[in-house]
Amino acid sequence: MLFSYRKSKCINGCELFNDKKNYSYWEGKKETQDEIEILSFLNTRKYSTSLGKILHIGIGNSFIAKNLNNFSKIDGISISYKEILNAQESNINGYNSYFLNKYNKDAFNKFSSEYYDLIIDTNLKSFCCCEPAFDHLLAQYTSLLNSNGIIVTNLRGMNWSRIVIPKVGFNLKNLIHLRLKEIDGPESNKISVSNIIKKLKKTGRNFEISQNENVVFIQKHQ
Repeated sequence: MLFSYRKSKCINGCELFNDKKNYSYWEGKKETQDEIEILSFLNTRKYSTSLGKILHIGIGNSFIAKNLNNFSKIDGISISYKEILNAQESNINGYNSYFLNKYNKDAFNKFSSEYYDLIIDTNLKSFCCCEPAFDHLLAQYTSLLNSNGIIVTNLRGMNWSRIVIPKVGFNLKNLIHLRLKEIDGPESNKISVSNIIKKLKKTGRNFEISQNENVVFIQKHQ
């Protein structure tokens, strides 16, 4: 079925999905192994104080916000409005959700006055439209981090490439409904730790990267 949906553009001019209609995505699905491993890592790591302010990219079913032990604030983003509604219905103190495509050229303008202690992105490059858009995303992440702030991702997500396609679906439970479907993406969206290091050096910032099994921990230094 052909239908129109709202689009925006990345910094390189690629068209991106950016439609606030009620598209279903991960709000009713089981959390991914990436999220489970990241949550376990954060909850077992010894922090002397709260994890502080967190930016969570791709909130899914809000598993991390519901199960993270210690934080002061989470700003979560998603390209699915139903994921946003699901997050709002969770009524978690300090948890805010926003409709946003992270590759939009102006994606994080609304957060320009915020500085985060932690950015969680389980699929750092998985859904990227082009290389300039990814470079722009990393530059924005580095500018949004506090001194000594951290980006947390996962090796599984780094080796995962997908494309999201808006679809009109039909089943007996939901009848006609809008949903986001994933298909295989380009190999170029798979990225290694060494490539991330090269990319981050181009931002002019100093970072230290470490791993805990599949969890990749990228810390910014002054």
